[in-house]
Amino acid sequence: MHVKFLLKQMAKWRSVYIIAFIASLSFYGVSAFNTYEPTVMSDKDDYSPGEVAIITGYGWTQDSLVDIHLEEDPAYEHHHAYHDTKVNPDGSWRIEYLIEERHLGTKFTVIVEGKQSGVKAYTYFTDGVSINIQSGSNPVCSGGSITLRASIDPGTGGGGSYVWKKDGNNIVGATSRDLVLSNFSSMNIGEYQAVYTKSGQSYSSNTISLLMPTAPVANASQAFCSAALPKVSDLSAAGSNLKWY
Repeated sequence: MHVKFLLKQMAKWRSVYIIAFIASLSFYGVSAFNTYEPTVMSDKDDYSPGEVAIITGYGWTQDSLVDIHLEEDPAYEHHHAYHDTKVNPDGSWRIEYLIEERHLGTKFTVIVEGKQSGVKAYTYFTDGVSINIQSGSNPVCSGGSITLRASIDPGTGGGGSYVWKKDGNNIVGATSRDLVLSNFSSMNIGEYQAVYTKSGQSYSSNTISLLMPTAPVANASQAFCSAALPKVSDLSAAGSNLKWY
């Protein structure tokens, strides 16, 4: 009687152990082989105002809906959200987002969360600025003038400010897009750069070197006999006037 009871108890606990073992295998198996890693990406890394950012998701096969948030840096009063975006049978989805003028210099973070899986994916893009200097004739003759212009790409977006620098130091009063240097002298020779600032973000241009040619130095009195057949290239003189006798 006791033997039968013991056999029954052993069989009972054996079943419990088997079930627990199978459950643990299932748990660790799922954990080990769960490689669900959907992605999100934009069609470009940088956009200009007026362009449309195309944002696409791939591999969202365990979700039928996703929530999409676009966060801005610098922060804006609200960020755009696309809730319950439908996922296609192949696990893909797509949205389009218009880049506005106010976005100039903004960095975007795209956060996507699967409604069913809770998995998140991220991507990043910007509405960047490049700034270049356009100049007149360089080197600049003594007493001449030159205008430097900061060229912003794309556009200024409105509300930005300029500061010009010479040899790394701010030029007092030089806060417009154009920098005009009149009555050029040796004091103006140096490295120039424009800095554009909008929404707390600053963008520096390339540097441009302004030079002034050195006037040639005339030798002591130069005399030529007519028979020597001198050429203009044989003469050296400061200034632009030559006298012939």
